[in-house]
Amino acid sequence: MNNQAPERSFAIVDGDGFVIGIQHVDEGAEPDPPAGAQAHLLGAFPVAPPERPNFPARLVLVDGSLEWEDSRTLAEAKVNRIALMRDARDAKLFGGFEWDGSTFDSDMRAQSTLLGMFTTAALATLPDTPFRLADNSWRVLTAADMPVLWSALQAHIGGAFSQFAAREYAINSASTNLEVDTVVWDA
Repeated sequence: MNNQAPERSFAIVDGDGFVIGIQHVDEGAEPDPPAGAQAHLLGAFPVAPPERPNFPARLVLVDGSLEWEDSRTLAEAKVNRIALMRDARDAKLFGGFEWDGSTFDSDMRAQSTLLGMFTTAALATLPDTPFRLADNSWRVLTAADMPVLWSALQAHIGGAFSQFAAREYAINSASTNLEVDTVVWDA
């Protein structure tokens, strides 16, 4: 049986109102905040801060509750979110595409190879050519396949850039960090 007195949790808040720590003290004991800071009772049991967001933030005390306050400027939030959207665009762009029941790689090497095959097919000199697919299986491509396959690749590329442009516009149109953070990449 544990006869230890229950703990109380205190938020230690600096002069600017930011939480700089949490102290857990036994019932009846008093917290010991550093000079210039104040202790605010959070509860009669150990209290943990909420999960930290994935952006720079400071812990603050709001109406007796701990909350994370976004410390980014709107411009910083926009730059960071656009970079995330650019990474998502590139992952989609270079992550492969499907055509006629097969999944093709779409990295720069594959794009270059398909362009060469498309050009050769346009000159009517492309022989039936084995092509390694994204799953490492093989498919024979013919000259007749190349215009349709090339169009599918172009649609894939165009779709990735169109989706990025729409997300970038939404981010740049946002007037708060929360609006910026609601812009996500649709898979």
